[in-house]
Amino acid sequence: MKSWSGLGTVMFKSYGGVRYYSNPSTINAQLDYLVSQGFLDIRLANSTYFTSMAALLADQSETPFALAAIARGMRVIWGVCNGSVTVTSTTWPNFAAGVLIAAQWAQDNGGSMFEMGNEEESKIDGTTLTLAQLMTNLKALAVQVKTIFTNGPVVHAAAEGFEAAWVAAGKGTIDYLAGNIYMQTAAGPQNWQGKI
Repeated sequence: MKSWSGLGTVMFKSYGGVRYYSNPSTINAQLDYLVSQGFLDIRLANSTYFTSMAALLADQSETPFALAAIARGMRVIWGVCNGSVTVTSTTWPNFAAGVLIAAQWAQDNGGSMFEMGNEEESKIDGTTLTLAQLMTNLKALAVQVKTIFTNGPVVHAAAEGFEAAWVAAGKGTIDYLAGNIYMQTAAGPQNWQGKI
């Protein structure tokens, strides 16, 4: 089972509104710099979940970056992040389908780890889809993902503040429960050292 070396980075689709994934020279320069500094593990923070493989393949925002990183021998975490879309019982089937599509792409293209979601705990409506139901759904989805993605571990990045709920519920077949800790948010600097 492949895992991170401990020194990695995350790349976002845009910074300050500038989309840089689709610019080959920018992609190559950024990846060359990361490799030169010893960063061989990279998490791509996708902001879209696709409803078909054709839509994913047509997208030129994240895939070129992932393919260029893999070609350099970097270990890539690829997966799904639904941006700010509220997850409900109605939107869950599309989200789950998008996860499976992304898992197939990651398997086919040499992803090293697959991320099923990112902070969905903070995006549920809490009425049609409760936290307990979300965790049950994610654990069931992990079973499906692992029949598709066999290159490495399957992970879910939980929203900050939900660690105790996951400990109580158990992670099922999810290999790793991850979490994001922020140095700065809209509210200001965060006590990231204390949180770690």
